[in-house]
Amino acid sequence: MANEWLIRPARRQELDEVVGLWKDLMDLTAEVNVHYRLRAGAVDYQRNIFEEYLRREDSYILVGLRNDQVIAFSNGYLTMPAKTFVQSPLGVLENLFVVAAHRRQGYGQALAEAAIRWLANLGAAEIFVNVIPKNIGSLKFWRAMGFDVQRLAMIRQP
Repeated sequence: MANEWLIRPARRQELDEVVGLWKDLMDLTAEVNVHYRLRAGAVDYQRNIFEEYLRREDSYILVGLRNDQVIAFSNGYLTMPAKTFVQSPLGVLENLFVVAAHRRQGYGQALAEAAIRWLANLGAAEIFVNVIPKNIGSLKFWRAMGFDVQRLAMIRQP
């Protein structure tokens, strides 16, 4: 595939690349929010989670490939709200990351749209993304994708 972009479900043999991109995402996120600093063993722990995602029918890992190289990924899952609320399946778009050299070329948008379709096909009535307020680029991206702020989580040191 010469100079082409492809989005598809991740394969087990691509997990090292996906985990590497996840680590890059966490390092980038930790620059704007120290709560995302990784503890020892976090990469192996996340790899186990991703292995589980590949086995489950209510979760996904998508990869974006350019010239057969994994340059982006997204992962997420379907869940139900707390039993005290009306039960409508909620799609959680947990992570989305594009390698820096390939950003602002439409890959993130295409991958987000594919992830949203995937979650909708699983039965999600709504899609949830978690955005760090200091990550202005991420806020702008998700707003442009049609997402609205529905709640805020506030943190305070004791």
